[in-house]
Amino acid sequence: MTANESLPKIGSRLKRIQKVSRIFRNIFLACALVFGLLGLMGMYYALCIGYAVEFLLAYRLFHYYAQGDLFTPKVVRYLRWIGITSILLGIWNVSHEVCMAVGGGFLKYPTTSHWDIMSWFQQILYLFIFNFLPGFIIIFAAWIMDEGRKIQEEQELTV
Repeated sequence: MTANESLPKIGSRLKRIQKVSRIFRNIFLACALVFGLLGLMGMYYALCIGYAVEFLLAYRLFHYYAQGDLFTPKVVRYLRWIGITSILLGIWNVSHEVCMAVGGGFLKYPTTSHWDIMSWFQQILYLFIFNFLPGFIIIFAAWIMDEGRKIQEEQELTV
């Protein structure tokens, strides 16, 4: 099999990626609009605006995927920003939880039950798992994509 015979298979895969990316792009745009409107209406203002920004970044990322740009520096940049936004949302969520607990006297008075304190720590753990961890994993995946692209460019220059 020559290199030219494998081109139709690659083209069909790219078209499939582009088709699915257009669907996700539209979903992310709708989510960004919904969270943006919720934030502007005053419902969890900073949190909803943060999620709207994250969905807009995902919309831009999938816009490039829909165009067929899979491993370009633009894609890596948007992946990094999505990871950073996820980490910033995690910081906001954890600090909001701590401020609410301190402001409500939850951590101040020793009369709170053992189960309330465990529940609060469980909430902090969930915020860590669903914000910090995915953010770091996304940034790590972006780094791997960027390094892979650089390795491929170096190999093309040496051939």
